[in-house]
Amino acid sequence: MSKKQISLLALTLPVVGGVVFISIIYIMRIRESIRAVIEISHEREDESSLKIGTIDINKIVYNYEKHKKEKHLLKEKIETMKGEIEDREKELEKYLIEQDSEKDPVKRKEIAGKIDKVRTEGILDIKFKLNKLKDRKKVLIMGLYKEICVAVEIYAKENKYEMVMVDLGSEVEGETTKEILNKINARTVIYADKKYDITDAVIKFMNKN
Repeated sequence: MSKKQISLLALTLPVVGGVVFISIIYIMRIRESIRAVIEISHEREDESSLKIGTIDINKIVYNYEKHKKEKHLLKEKIETMKGEIEDREKELEKYLIEQDSEKDPVKRKEIAGKIDKVRTEGILDIKFKLNKLKDRKKVLIMGLYKEICVAVEIYAKENKYEMVMVDLGSEVEGETTKEILNKINARTVIYADKKYDITDAVIKFMNKN
């Protein structure tokens, strides 16, 4: 081998070695990138396997047997009290007519006592109780909402659901623009396939338990 060939080889070897070294680093980086992509894809697969359900709370409210019974009993009590108020008002009207036509001061005073009794112990007392019953409706709804939350949580855990969302549907009604916007903003679901709807299953679970 001539001196010229030896010199050329001596110059070429570092270059070749450098290229090989750079190629190894490049391959290692590619492998790291591929590994990162695989890890991300696995994470996405895990995310896509998230078990989600949706519920229609209004449908649960109207089909929960316990609530239907409580609501029916409350309605009966309210209607009974309204009837009692009407009876007292008729009685009051009768006494007022008697008082106007009565000339005897003693009897007028006696009728006036009856009028006061009907007003205070009758009408006002029943109206007070009626308002209490109306407040009971609010308590009933708040209690029902808590029951639904507990039932949904238990059902979701038993059936491996990781998230349950309230689907209020697409229909929005309101008397004012503000009311409509508030209802729109309250919606957590714009669209969900019916296969995610577990409302009927939750109703069945609540009525059974």
